[in-house]
Amino acid sequence: MKETTKKILFPEWRARVGRWDVGISLVVLLAGFLIFSRHNDFPAHYHPDEPSKVRQVKQGVFNFNHPLLLLQTTKLILGPNAAEENQNAIVRAGRTASALFAAAAAACLVLAAAHLAGPLAAAAAGALLLTNHQLYELAHYMKEDAALAFGICATVLAYVRCARLPSGAAFAVLGASCALAVSGKYVGALVLVFPLALVITQKTGHRLRAGIFASLGFLAVLVAINFPMLTSLNEFFANLGREMNFAVGGHKGLTRDVPHGVYGAVFRHATNPFLWILIGLFYAGLLAAFFPRLREAARLRTVEWSLVLFAAFPVVYTLILSFSPKTHHRYFLPVTCLLLLLAALAPFQSRVRWAVPVGAVLFVAALGFSISRTLVYDQGFQNDARLRLVEYVTRELPGDAVIVQDKRVGLPAEGDPRFEGSGMKIPQRVDDQFFAADAGSLAELQAAGVRYVAVSEGDYGRFFLKTHRPRPEEADKFERRKKFYEELFSIGTLIWESPSGQMQYLQPSIKLYRLPDGDLPP
Repeated sequence: MKETTKKILFPEWRARVGRWDVGISLVVLLAGFLIFSRHNDFPAHYHPDEPSKVRQVKQGVFNFNHPLLLLQTTKLILGPNAAEENQNAIVRAGRTASALFAAAAAACLVLAAAHLAGPLAAAAAGALLLTNHQLYELAHYMKEDAALAFGICATVLAYVRCARLPSGAAFAVLGASCALAVSGKYVGALVLVFPLALVITQKTGHRLRAGIFASLGFLAVLVAINFPMLTSLNEFFANLGREMNFAVGGHKGLTRDVPHGVYGAVFRHATNPFLWILIGLFYAGLLAAFFPRLREAARLRTVEWSLVLFAAFPVVYTLILSFSPKTHHRYFLPVTCLLLLLAALAPFQSRVRWAVPVGAVLFVAALGFSISRTLVYDQGFQNDARLRLVEYVTRELPGDAVIVQDKRVGLPAEGDPRFEGSGMKIPQRVDDQFFAADAGSLAELQAAGVRYVAVSEGDYGRFFLKTHRPRPEEADKFERRKKFYEELFSIGTLIWESPSGQMQYLQPSIKLYRLPDGDLPP
């Protein structure tokens, strides 16, 4: 082959980057951290999963529902006195870690773009990543999603470098990067396909050496981050099995048919039409370069085949997600980041004269769309629906009232450690349940003197989803809870409501009902 795929797709694919490229990545890292850490001081109990992470950090006892990259980094930020910090201080540190991971993920992909197509592509990738509203939102929570995205993006960077110039050190770094992904979330193990592919395609005499270096890098970082797992293997395997069961069988009593198209909608929401065109141009260029050469596949070099795996990974990742009944837009974050990289690379993948100017126009349009969308999310982080509810309840409801609530409503319940340090307080008594329906029937609540029920669509909405159904063992409980909410909506009086906003944890859909006086209808 006189003309290689490397030349067709990325004429400037380099084994090393220059000072400009490093400078751009550092700017993206700093700017990303400043942007992603804005407005991350909302109370810890707003997110249903953060209080449990606080307990693990304070007590130093981990449940291993996820690997430990996020929690260990949080402890590192807090320092030796982590156990003495209050809940909000620990959550703030965890959110700071997430912001740092998100910024580092963007910086890694900037360097990957620089390796493949030079500083202009690096700057384009950085701009698209810093202005993406999904990355911006998920960087604000003490959750593992940004940590996973960082690990996967670091692996992509190490893979791009190692594919272009393989060496023992390059394979060790690639293995270490994979360990970061696995330490973010268990699903990060999918990135092991990258070192495996490169090891297999090495010359016979180099395969063992490459495999050893990759394995050493992987094990060293994996053990360093997750060492507590080695001392609690029974609990680790039990909770790993539990998480796998959720991924395969459904979560919180619900399941759905697979495969499903949830992540098609997530993709459309996380990106915009101009990005769709750029991503399409990238894949079209890849097909145009490889399709005519399929008959010569055996003659393609490792560096050329590596592009196919690099481009296929987000597609395969999405397909795997689509076969799990457990769905959430945050699971798609790594794919969003990688697709933004592909969009930034699209104008630079060939020497066609119109590629750069047309790509530049699409890029400017995509960037403007992204900025406007992210500004909406930024404003959303400054709009607190729960605080408005607290003010209403304090002002309008009798001081001796009893309120039964869904957990996601978030009215402060006295003595509940979730509300430690939140500064939120009401005179009324709150009966906090995971589902308000678990406090009893409406007639039983009325007999116990309860007159108010607060519900959140984030909790009760699952009972009205047409796409989901209860697992067989949960069917009776599911129907009882659904009936409770149906009766509440039918006979209760809606006295306060906040519609769902862009930020589901700061503006959840909340409704406050007053139960009728007198006997309830049968």
